[in-house]
Parts: sequence; structure tokens; C-alpha cells
Amino acid sequence: MTNRVDTSAAGELGRYHCRHCTRRYKRSDHLARHTRSHTQFKPYKCNICSKTFMRVDILKRHIIGHQSQKAVRDNINTLQGTDEGAHIKQKHYPDSTAVHVQTPLSGVGTSTEQLERHQPFLDALSELPVAVDQAHSNLDGPIVTFHDLEMEPWSLFETSTAAELPAVFNFNEVDLQLLDSYNVNVPFQLTTFPNCQPTTESTTKPTSSPTSTSFQLTNTISSPRSYWNFCHNSNLPPIESCPEPQDLSNDTVSWKKLLPASRDKILTIILGNSPSTSLFKTLSLFPSAELLDGLLRHYLTSPVSHAYTFLHLAKFDPNTKSPELLASMVASASLLTPDPTLQKLGITIQECVLDILPRHFRTGNSVIRDLELAQAFLITVEVGLWSGQMKQTEAAESFLQPLLTMMRRTGKFNHSSYPNMRIDNVEDSHLESLWQEWVELESFKRLVFRVLKHDTNTSMALQTNPLISYAELSLPLPQPTSLWCAPTAENWKATFLNHGIDNDRTVTLHDYFNDPQQLYTWDKALDIDIARDAFLSCCWRLSWEYIQLRSFQANHPQRWSSTVMSLRYEELIQQMKHFHSGVSLLANPLLDAEMKMHYIQLHLHLPCHDIQLLNTSKNPDQPEAASLRLSRWSKEMSARKSILHAGQIIRIAASSLHATIRGPAAFMLYHAGLALLIYGKFSTNKTWKSASEDGSTIHGFEQRQVVRLDGVDSAITQKFVEFGLGTPTIQDYSDLGHTLGEVSVSNCQDISSAIIRVFRGNYKGSFRPPIVNQMIQLIAELQGVLKEYPE
Repeated sequence: MTNRVDTSAAGELGRYHCRHCTRRYKRSDHLARHTRSHTQFKPYKCNICSKTFMRVDILKRHIIGHQSQKAVRDNINTLQGTDEGAHIKQKHYPDSTAVHVQTPLSGVGTSTEQLERHQPFLDALSELPVAVDQAHSNLDGPIVTFHDLEMEPWSLFETSTAAELPAVFNFNEVDLQLLDSYNVNVPFQLTTFPNCQPTTESTTKPTSSPTSTSFQLTNTISSPRSYWNFCHNSNLPPIESCPEPQDLSNDTVSWKKLLPASRDKILTIILGNSPSTSLFKTLSLFPSAELLDGLLRHYLTSPVSHAYTFLHLAKFDPNTKSPELLASMVASASLLTPDPTLQKLGITIQECVLDILPRHFRTGNSVIRDLELAQAFLITVEVGLWSGQMKQTEAAESFLQPLLTMMRRTGKFNHSSYPNMRIDNVEDSHLESLWQEWVELESFKRLVFRVLKHDTNTSMALQTNPLISYAELSLPLPQPTSLWCAPTAENWKATFLNHGIDNDRTVTLHDYFNDPQQLYTWDKALDIDIARDAFLSCCWRLSWEYIQLRSFQANHPQRWSSTVMSLRYEELIQQMKHFHSGVSLLANPLLDAEMKMHYIQLHLHLPCHDIQLLNTSKNPDQPEAASLRLSRWSKEMSARKSILHAGQIIRIAASSLHATIRGPAAFMLYHAGLALLIYGKFSTNKTWKSASEDGSTIHGFEQRQVVRLDGVDSAITQKFVEFGLGTPTIQDYSDLGHTLGEVSVSNCQDISSAIIRVFRGNYKGSFRPPIVNQMIQLIAELQGVLKEYPE
């Protein structure tokens, strides 16, 4: 009887007990944090007297007590010339005493740049009474990688000098403390988009609080107004108290909260890819169920992921989903956050998921028809491609082919796989099952178009051949968002009947491509956003064929008839005009669709092959010949059309939402800057200046007239395109996104600085993803490459 009482009492205190003392905990991560305090390891070392301390705040006071500021500064200057200098963090105090703290790193370690990114967290973390286990002191380098200066400016993934992360947890000291704090106080909260307005599909009005959680799911899906956002300043617990985990279930979103059992299933995937020597480390570092739940909500509502377009969120229950799908969503959400620690976590989970998925597909042919595994495969490939890591990018590019093969073999590209459904006279007893059947078919349909979009983005960014042909997609376009977001079977049926959707007449991609201007008449019959992406994907494939033929015929143009190429070019331009006129008739055209439209037309007029030869050819004669061809191109109308579309891409990027210029959008902005730099270097701006000195006019147009490439289309821009009259400029911005003056395209240094500030202005001083930092570096390197060519 006594034993039963003791067991019950122990269960109430917690099932996890410390081996060094009698304390018990209900959560394993709390026990791991407590266990590290028993090691008595002193990781913080004074770089003056070599004395060690357990807490960083005590070390700071100790350093201040040394003899003079000069002794500290001289010692630091000595260390900065060695490898240890890379592990120094500087903090300025009111008395102007420079205090440098050496972190307990060994091997490659953490750079000063990475510690600066953690600056918002360091002050509070330094006061946390948490000691660090010596077993966690061996670290890998930072996740942000940069490429060497000799890389070609066109391709991002040719070479890499940074070490790749292994498929196990490798975190530095700051990461360990941050993960502990995130597990206790989840750093996510519901945030509203700036200047959001109620939509007609909204059924519930938000409260006056900017972080109110009383938003319906339809608000998030049909017209994004709120999302679960990572918050820098609300993630650190108080120093003297440890609050309970933040409750994320107080909103009206219909999906369920992640349970510990589902968290353990995700952990099983990670443990299966971890070496036996690091199992305890993986167990102690793996996020809690609350943190994983916050990451899932962040992915499902993020304005960047657009998860609602192919994941059915009306009744999303993470506890019924496959652990591979949940793990891939967590990996994607981690890389969408502005936190380097969570980004390391995302890369690690992505590697584990990408390793385990092929094992499932090798078990039998039936597995390739599994919807959730296919969704997990796609999300994992997306994460790897835009991660900014060369290893992950190459793996993601190669693993897309197996996914396409599985979808082709199962007939998901064919119209016959999606039969029509009649719901006019369906009985209520069969309505629920019919709805579930429709949801599964619609999910596969939307997954196909998501894969098509990803294949297009991959081809655009890496300048490679698309893997999907526009001719093989005969499946119907997805039905409208209002049907997809219906929360119940009854609402689904009512919406279906109210919209008068005709199931006997399905609209395919071929129908849309044959008549793009009819898009606005189909707004109640199909998903407009997905239809626009699919149309632009077809346009890119046709444009890519034209670009490849043009490059193939460039060396011997006299052997080929120009009539065929001219007709193909005119057809492509006409299709883009029809698309643009159809989009302009819609109430809310998407910025990313407009950016992609200008990107396609940019490449239709850009000599990509010659630009690549400037810095990649090993034959010294080829770059010289390419520069001559670029000089001739800069005087043609196609060059002026190219930079006009480049200016429009910059305009769209400058007006995009905060922290949304990443992935394919970052590549488009980089290529726009590339076009402006090439044109500014090889154009005949000197002729314009000499002609404008006497204020001469041509066709009644003053030569010194400013032409805003990123402005609205006007008679001024048309005269510039047709006759080359005027001085092309773009708007300059500050690092915080504020407008400055205008920058002339003829000044390459100012143009490169303006493009870099557009990248930085989209993040307004916050942490930028590795892919964005790499684009900024490539723009700076390209300016140096162009300086080698004469004026």
C-alpha cells in the first residue's frame, strides 16, 4: 500500500528524475537543462588572466575590474590577429569601456558576425543561471555561407568554400540557451498584416488588439490578414521565474494542437538518422511539443510558404498526419524564421526527412500513391533548394526527378485521374464521404500545380531546363478557394450550389492558355492564383525554348531563317500582353505573379549566354568577343526593353511585404540588377551626355529627360524604348526601405548599391536569410568584375 502511494506521488512530481539529486521533472527537456548545472563546467574564460567563470555576467564584471582599458584593448587587438579573435563579442557600456567576452568554442566555432545576429537575445540570456555541458562545446561553423570571390556572377551554386552542416545537431553556446528558452516560452504569436482591410469572404471581424487571436481560418486563406509570426522580444523567460508554456490554442483556427505523442514520432525520424554517440544530445536538444506546434502554425499561415494553396487546412489535425509531413513543415517553418538557431534546426530536420523518404518509396509501389508522403517530399525539396547551402541545393535539385516520376506513373498529370462529381441530389448521409473524396482529389490536383510552380522556379533560378512539359498537363485547374476552404461538408455543398459551378465543363490549362483574357470570367469556377502561376509556368517554358534556340543560332545566324524566330517572339509577347490585360481586370493581382511576368520578358531580351561568358570562360578570347556583342546589344531596342522590365521587378520588390524577398523572388531581383549593371556598363551613355550638353531635342524630346524605369508606363518610357531618348534611372532606397533620390543606370556603383539596399530594405535591419546575403555578395562581386572592362 505504501509503495502505491509513493509511486503516485512520484508520478505527480514528474516521471523524469535527476541522477545527481532527488529532483523530478515532468518534461525531459527541463531535466536536460537541470542536469547540465551539475557538471560545474566553467565555459567563460577571461582573455586577460585566463580565469574561468560559470556565468557570463560575472565574467563581464571581472574584466571591468582589470587595471586599465588600454590593457584590455591591447590584448583584444592581439587576439583578433589569431583564430581566437573570431570568437570575440564586443559590448559597449555607458562608461565607454570596451568589454570583450570569449565564448567557449573550439574547432571552427562561431564567428563574430553570428554573435551579432543574436544581439537581441544575448543580454537576457547572459543572466540565465544555466551552465553548459562540456559535451556541447564542439561546434560547426555558422549556417550562413558565402562563396569565394572567383565565382561567376551568373550562377550561385558553382562553388562553395564553406563547410556543410552534418545531419546531426551541431549548435553553439548561444543556440543551446536559445533552444532552452524557446521550449519554455514559445516565440510565436498571431500577428496582423499592416494595413489589412476586411474582405468579403470574412465572417468574423477582428478585435481592436493588433495581436488578437479571434480570426477565422478563412481570413488567413482567402485573403491573408493574420499569421503566426516569430517574435524576437517575447521569447525569453524572466530571469527569476520560469513561466508555463505559452498557450497557442486560444484562437478559432480549426486545426488541433500537436500532442506529445506526435512530437515523439517526429523525434523518431531524427533519432533514426543520428549516430548512436549523439542520441542523448539529440534527445535533450529536440524541441518541445509546444515549440513544434508554433512552428507548424507559422508554416501554415506564413505569407511566404502559401501552404494553404495545397494543404487542406479546414480540418487540419497534426496528430493524424504522417510524421514525415510534420517534420518537413517544421523544417520549412524553421528556415522562414529570422533566427539562426531555428534555421540550423530546420536544415538538420530537412536532411533527416530527405534521407528517410526514399526508404518509404522503396518498400512498394503503393507508397508512391500516398498523398502525405508526396506533400512531405515536395516541401523537403523546396526547403533544400532555397536554403542557401550548396549541399542541400544540389540534393533538392536531384530529388525532384523521383517525385515527378512517381506522379507521372500514377497518372496525376492526366485528366482521367480527376472524375467529375455530382452533388445536386446527394443524400446527407453520403455527403461527408463525398466531401472527403473531393478533398483528396483536389489535394492531388493542387499538389501537381505546386510541383509545376517549383519546377518553374528552379529553372528560372538555376537557368536549367524545366523537367515538366506544358503539353503533358491535361488535368483540370483547381476549383475556387471558397470551396477549398469550406470548413464543413454542408458549407462545401452550399458554396458549390451558390456559385453555380458546372462540373460537366472543367477548365484546363490548355483552355486558359488559348484564351488568357477570359481569366476574370472564371473567378467562380477555378482558383485564380494557381491558374496564373500555371499560365506563367507555361510561358516560361516557351520562352526558355526560344532563348535556347537564340543562343544556339547566335554563332551562325546566316544559316537559319529569322522568320521563325521572329514569329515565335511575337507570339510570346502577345501572350504576355493578353495575360497582363486579364490580370489588370482582377481586383487583387498578386505581386509575385507580376514579378514573374516581368522576369520572363526580361530574359526574352537579355543575352544570357554572353553575360555568362564574361567571367566563366577559360578561353581569353571569348570574354572579349562577348563584351563586343554586349556593346552592340546595349544600343538595340531589346536592351532598353530588358532594363525596363528590370526596373519593374525592382519596383515590385521594393513594395513587397516585410521579409518576403527570398527564394525565387531573390533570384529575380538579382537578375534584374544584373541586367541594369550590364546595360549601364556597355551602353552609349557618353553619347547621350555629349548630345545633351547643348540642350538639343530630338522629335521634340529633350535628351536630358529622366526616364524612370521603375515608374508607371508613360509616353516618356515608350520614347526611351523606341528611340533611346532620355536618361534611364531607378528609385534609390535606404537600408530601412525609405525612398531617397534617383540613381542613373550609367553609374554602375550607384546601381549596385541601390539594388543591395532594396534587399536590405525588405528586412529593415532584421536577420536576412543566407540566400539573400549571397545575392548581396554576388551583386558586389559583379561590380568588381565589370571594372576590368574598359569604358
